[in-house]
Amino acid sequence: MNANRLMIVIIITLIVSASLAVFINRGENNINTAKKESYNYLVSLNGKIGIYNIKKQTFESLYDDIYVSQIIGITNNKEIVVINALPEKGVEGGSFQHPQKIYIVDLNNKSSRCLAKNFSKAYFSPDRGYVAYITFPNGGLEYINLRTITTTHIAESVGSFGLDNIWSPDSTKLAIANADSGRISIYNMLTKQYDQCLSLNDRNAIYLGWFDKSHLLIKVPEANRQYIAFYNINSKKIKYLFNKESDIYNAVCTKNSIIGFKINPQDPRKWNIVISPKTIPDSVSNLLSIPSGLDQASKGERPFMFVSQYTPISDSKMFYRLLESETYQPLYCGIIDVDAHTTIEIDKAITSLFELDSRQ
Repeated sequence: MNANRLMIVIIITLIVSASLAVFINRGENNINTAKKESYNYLVSLNGKIGIYNIKKQTFESLYDDIYVSQIIGITNNKEIVVINALPEKGVEGGSFQHPQKIYIVDLNNKSSRCLAKNFSKAYFSPDRGYVAYITFPNGGLEYINLRTITTTHIAESVGSFGLDNIWSPDSTKLAIANADSGRISIYNMLTKQYDQCLSLNDRNAIYLGWFDKSHLLIKVPEANRQYIAFYNINSKKIKYLFNKESDIYNAVCTKNSIIGFKINPQDPRKWNIVISPKTIPDSVSNLLSIPSGLDQASKGERPFMFVSQYTPISDSKMFYRLLESETYQPLYCGIIDVDAHTTIEIDKAITSLFELDSRQ
């Protein structure tokens, strides 16, 4: 009899354990699903750092002790690196005044520390360990080690830069482009020396960013048209990326894709954003058209616009903003899911956006 009771207890225990395991697995699946479908992002909006829910279109402020014009990165210690600059009068989320400053913000204790003053543009390294910036007004190049909070001066005057980052994908090199001379110097962070000095003068090429750790993304003008190509920093050879009939005048790279900007030849004020896999650069497909509200306006009323920010926020998503070229008023802001070929429009006053997972 005792043996039968013991057997019954064992069977009941096994049933309960199995049921509990199923319940836990379902819970884990729900957690994973919720994580994948997260609608919350860390953003800068109206000078504040906060959480923006793209589904509800709501904003929860987390920090506003200094005016944050843009978040440029999140360190490995979960601190937020931001730009502090006041907006031009009447242009919230558009252009900003000088001087600009770089701050590091700790959201846990609501503290901040100024790292650099008077610069024109800043670049956050992919490994989250450095910030390079162009000094203002002399145009020199310096970088801050975010681990030791020390500053290193690299060059006196480096000219202008394209839309993309100057850091190589592995954060070991900096591409220093001088628009006046057409030369690109490759600075090695490991040796603290220049590895290569490239000249693109023969083609009047313009540097756009890194394609991968051994190729630069460039724009090559030919016969009144612009073509996108990559430049091998070792062999110094150029290879065109898109079909030459595509009329793609600018581009930026994600981890696996190239995003191009294509002008409509019948209407220069109307254009599309296209995508091409890095492995098959001639395979071009439409990703995003001009915002419908602007597209419906008459040509006389439709403002000429350009992309002020077009930055990856993950391997498959990009944050983009469109500004009016004369007043710098923000016109359109959204998130592009490169894999799904979908876009989500968000508050156009948002100046930067990051996935929350990037600071966990």
